Amino acid sequence: MYSQCRCDTSFKELHCSCSSLLTAVPQVFDRDCTSMTMVQLTVSVASAFIAAGIAVLQFILPNALALVLTGRLRDSHSAVTWSVVSRFLLSSHWPLFLRSDAAASSHVEHNVAAITWMRPLGLALTAVAAIVTPLGLSDALAPASGTTIATFVYAPDLGPMALGTPPRGSLGFQRVCGDFLCPGMPDVGNVTLTYSNISSQYYIKTPSIPQSLVDLYQSGLRDRPSSLSSFFDVQTRQYRLTPRIPSYYDTKNNASYMVPSYKPLTSVVLNNNYELLEGIISDSIDGGIGFRNHSVPTGMQYGAEWEEDILWMTPEAVCVDTNLTTTYTQDSTSYTSSTYGCVLDKGGFASLNRTVPIPDQYYPWNDTQSSPNLYARTYQTAWSTNVYSMFYLNVSTPGTNRSRISSNLGQQWSVNSTLTSSLNFKFMARGIDLSSLVDPPSSLNMSSGSWNRVGITNPWNISTDNYTAIYGWCKGSLGGDKVNMSRIAVQCGYLAGAAQRNDGKAINSVDNGNVTWERPFYVCSGATKVSIKTVRFRYNTTIGNSLKGLEILNIKAKEYDSDDELPIWGGETPSPSMNLSYLNPLWGFINPSKIQSPNLSTQRSDHFYIPASFESILSFGLPTGVEYGFGDYLPAIRAPAQIWYSVFSSWSVSGTDYSGQSNLPLSMAWQELSKNATGASKILRLIWTDYTANALMGTRGIHSAPDFTNPQSLRRLHKRQSYNTNQFPVHELKHKLQYNWIYSIPAFISIALVTVSILRATTSWMCGQGTIARLRHYLSSTSSGRILAAHAYPALMDDRHADTKQWIKTIGHKQVEIERWANRVNSRTSWGDSSEKGSIHYIEVRQGDVKHSDENMEEIGVVGAQCAEKTTPSPPRIKRKAVGSVVALAAAGDVLNHH
Repeated sequence: MYSQCRCDTSFKELHCSCSSLLTAVPQVFDRDCTSMTMVQLTVSVASAFIAAGIAVLQFILPNALALVLTGRLRDSHSAVTWSVVSRFLLSSHWPLFLRSDAAASSHVEHNVAAITWMRPLGLALTAVAAIVTPLGLSDALAPASGTTIATFVYAPDLGPMALGTPPRGSLGFQRVCGDFLCPGMPDVGNVTLTYSNISSQYYIKTPSIPQSLVDLYQSGLRDRPSSLSSFFDVQTRQYRLTPRIPSYYDTKNNASYMVPSYKPLTSVVLNNNYELLEGIISDSIDGGIGFRNHSVPTGMQYGAEWEEDILWMTPEAVCVDTNLTTTYTQDSTSYTSSTYGCVLDKGGFASLNRTVPIPDQYYPWNDTQSSPNLYARTYQTAWSTNVYSMFYLNVSTPGTNRSRISSNLGQQWSVNSTLTSSLNFKFMARGIDLSSLVDPPSSLNMSSGSWNRVGITNPWNISTDNYTAIYGWCKGSLGGDKVNMSRIAVQCGYLAGAAQRNDGKAINSVDNGNVTWERPFYVCSGATKVSIKTVRFRYNTTIGNSLKGLEILNIKAKEYDSDDELPIWGGETPSPSMNLSYLNPLWGFINPSKIQSPNLSTQRSDHFYIPASFESILSFGLPTGVEYGFGDYLPAIRAPAQIWYSVFSSWSVSGTDYSGQSNLPLSMAWQELSKNATGASKILRLIWTDYTANALMGTRGIHSAPDFTNPQSLRRLHKRQSYNTNQFPVHELKHKLQYNWIYSIPAFISIALVTVSILRATTSWMCGQGTIARLRHYLSSTSSGRILAAHAYPALMDDRHADTKQWIKTIGHKQVEIERWANRVNSRTSWGDSSEKGSIHYIEVRQGDVKHSDENMEEIGVVGAQCAEKTTPSPPRIKRKAVGSVVALAAAGDVLNHH
């Protein structure tokens, strides 16, 4: 589609008006042309414009025709003509514009004024309603109320995630358990193998996972929607094929196995959105990953909406502020100037709780599936870290229950160094620093590298060993602990937040002089929670069978009507027991009939925490090079632990920089989140999400769901396969007329006004007041033609209340002349031409000729003296004329006032 734009740069903003060859849509650009406001002409807007145009025409037409009619009028017309002329002129807006007596408000009965003003106000409100009401209309694609069974097909991702995701091979999952047989594996005994032309006997440990365990840990999927993934549907995005020594692993010489690999493909950390990427759903708003091999329904004209249950991994992170900060002062006028720093006590020492946290309250190792106690772990760890740091700085003495704390709020411990590259330091101060619980003084820049410690002697020989003990306590599990699902995988570490400028300026401000930065210091812990979430999808078929047409409308935790609907989670608990240093346990959904299976622990809950494993206590990060082996390809248990370790291990893994040192938008985001512990925990969740999005993927979708009625398909679950069971209920999108009721307010007010009017009219009619006969009487009595004719032809006044046909036949057809326009312009007091013509006559009315009754006024008399000032010396006369459009004669009005 080609567009032509015309821009005007004479204003403060750049205004560009663009017209397309296909559409004509006005567009407004900002001066930098980075944003655009587009006014889209929809059917509802067009309807509103049409209604507005009609309202304008309805206003202009009667007023214009009134002027046309005025120009065609003569001084003499039949009485019925004057009635029609009066009705037409009074129905226009000219009485209101010219403020004539028909629109007067003074000396008018209040009830009459109130009712008569309701008409123009009601008409104005109706006009507004006619314009505004259509704006709420929209013709949109909306899901049908009923469901349709649709066939799903694979929807490819066309982005970098798909380009970096190799196809799945024929190799499946495997594991080894040190020098022991893994649970459920057969014992094949000693056999003789030949390897490199050397024959020897070896004890064989088969790495393949028995099908019985595969069936067990996904048996709970039988009663769940086909979209739900399990342990064996989670794979690494990238992998390697590596040969294994046959003497140790298998009976096949030079057999190859899948091992995990990691390489970042793209970043979602700053996207703040739900995203569909190859094999996953990424939540970069709060952090989390859902596993789904993406597919879309086919055979739909416009598309469909539907909900799926998705296996979801959520990073749970807790940070506690140590109330210790590091401050830096830098002379920004020179990149080679000295930089100074210090540790600042903001309550971490001076206000420390001198009592050890109560073990029963903060001990985190009991039933951690139900209560992981992340805050308790983190608080205890932060407290212990501050205690050892006090010993390191000689602020307190070990073994004295912290009876001596030689620190006050605001006290500083200076450290300084002349750095060779202040520029590098400047960016480091603006980023974050993540590290494991090993050497907090190093994280606080009190003992690292080129820093010269001033007045710091470490009299109590605090070392890494002291902090390592804290590290194990926070994790809650070590290599010698037994495998059990009640022990969850927890990783702990330090977060030095992004520095905040003490002058309150933005991080990207241009400096002139010394700038002081202050970095908060947090102790954090993280674990991985697995749950089921309900995701609502919407697919637009007009875009094509790819992820571009698929969008996420909503993600929420799955709702269960009763506890019986909660899933049963199972974790491997071998018997006899095994140490964590030998086993990566399996976990998954368990069918109620399988809960008594051997080597199994279960719980019925809406969530499940990834249990501790060999990987979580080994503390290896994501494999960015050659996999260290160990024979395990179990991404659902290994990767979460590896990812958490990678989060806390360094600034970057395999080229991905999460510190923000080289990324200003990321640095600014971290600076905002580093202001408090809640924001600091979100930093960890976002980094975890970014790692996981690049590291893992799901292989199950509706199009590849297993057929649980076919045992052969269940045996193939540990490999990525396609199945015929690819149908799922959806709500097909249909064109529907929708309405936004906010635009109907004027219409409802108009309806309310009409309703009140109808009710009041009905009440008046039922009470005998607002009857048709009475209405006809007042229509006849106030008809201008009848009033003029009655005074022009007094002899026929008895017929003034006759019906319209009879009145026109007797009087209405007779000519009545009103005052000539020229005479009115020349002299406001002139009575016009005294000559008689047609039906014009003069009558003499003298004092005493007035007769008045309660029912009506039979005759109108005028005192002769009141007309003495007129130009004619004869007795005051009433000429059969009406002044302008006034329906009552002026002289008659004078008589009424005098009387």
